[in-house]
Amino acid sequence: MKKLIILCLLCLPLFVTARPVITVISLKLTEVEKGYVEESGRKPRIEFSGSNSLEPELLEAQQDQEGNWYFLIPNPREQYAKLTVWGNGQATIFITPGMETEVFVLPDKGFRYKGDGSAINNYLNTAPLCGISSEELQCDEEEFIEAYEKGLKIACQKMTEAKLGKHFTKIEEQRLQLLFACKFGMYASIFGEVNKKESYTPSQHFKEYATRLFHENDELMFLDEYWRLAWDVVTFNWQAPVNIQNREDETFSKINFVLDRFKGEKLREQMIASFVTTHIRNAGLKDTARIEPLFRQYVKNPKIVKIHNDLCSQLTSDTDKILKKLEQQGVKKCPSFKFKDINGKEVALEDFKGKYVYIDCWATWCGPCKKELPYLGKLEEKYKDRNIVFVSISSDKDVAAWKKMVKMDKLGGVQLNIGTDRTFHNALKISSIPRFMLIDPEGNLVSDNAPRPSNSQIEILFDSMKGL
Repeated sequence: MKKLIILCLLCLPLFVTARPVITVISLKLTEVEKGYVEESGRKPRIEFSGSNSLEPELLEAQQDQEGNWYFLIPNPREQYAKLTVWGNGQATIFITPGMETEVFVLPDKGFRYKGDGSAINNYLNTAPLCGISSEELQCDEEEFIEAYEKGLKIACQKMTEAKLGKHFTKIEEQRLQLLFACKFGMYASIFGEVNKKESYTPSQHFKEYATRLFHENDELMFLDEYWRLAWDVVTFNWQAPVNIQNREDETFSKINFVLDRFKGEKLREQMIASFVTTHIRNAGLKDTARIEPLFRQYVKNPKIVKIHNDLCSQLTSDTDKILKKLEQQGVKKCPSFKFKDINGKEVALEDFKGKYVYIDCWATWCGPCKKELPYLGKLEEKYKDRNIVFVSISSDKDVAAWKKMVKMDKLGGVQLNIGTDRTFHNALKISSIPRFMLIDPEGNLVSDNAPRPSNSQIEILFDSMKGL
């Protein structure tokens, strides 16, 4: 009997379900700070680093009966995360399995921690954030490189002096190196705009220096900074093919660049998924014959595949809705207009009777408007022999700047400027640009908010119109 009891005790663990390891993070807010959260209507949340780039992994806080906010994280892995308390700020936090910590939110002083991991997280509260200073943006490239090297050295020294243990110190040193390296991409993207040097492009030396800072290692995929720096490598080194014809050519070329440049399966998967999903979100499903097979070949993560499939289903449904709405909405007359073209000649909507009219409401100072111009040009070229005219209506007050851009960029179609007459815009409640619309040969509105030229749904719309 004794031997039987001992045998049963030895076997008992096989039938007991292991308890989950739970991390508890409690937020300590003053009544005023609680008011900020309630006023915003947004719960405090944690965004986990290194999660799926297409749909970041988020966790919202819960409230107890007394109104205190807290997070329960079952079976967490060791990782960085962003803790956001609306109206009070955001902080980087390092999460470990089973930790119990209290977070005190201090106005204008960031977050303070008490409990497990408090030394590490109090350090992170003062550690550099992913950003670039105005002083750095005033530097030329060589001065910027010097500032980068100096800043990284100081940050690593400060981290070492904090004596946070060998394990975390090794991880944090890798993060800091990536964090500072990401500044190169930020500098390259906004230096020209900040310093009013529109012709600025990074030198070859600058791009090569930045590229050398990236060392491929799939084990670092849990760091957002690793992912961002990999993107910078693509930005600095990918070159558009000379024979590029459309958005699919561009996406296809970028995917092949990734396959040639990177070897890590996880990094390849994330990048290819991001390229294809971004392509579909911007251009629809029409031009995916070459990129969809690459997605299926290299992307195996079930969560990412589901996001992709759901998006494809939704877009198919959206296209059907557009065409169905056109059938149901009935006739709606487009308000007339009469604006001057680049030569001072007055042009009216009635001048285009008998033709479809695709209107682009834009301005030279509007960034999103200018991004659509190359796609608008390709659309004009594709439908140049069809029964449609392309009209661009600028709301630029600086008429000279508008004329200069039209001539220098050789913009096609009919180019008009509203001057001080906002009657047309007010009638259609145009409060933001770019705004596109399609008018039928009788002057009726087919759509007063038509798809943009960069969205392949516009071609579906055009091809569904009788007589176009």
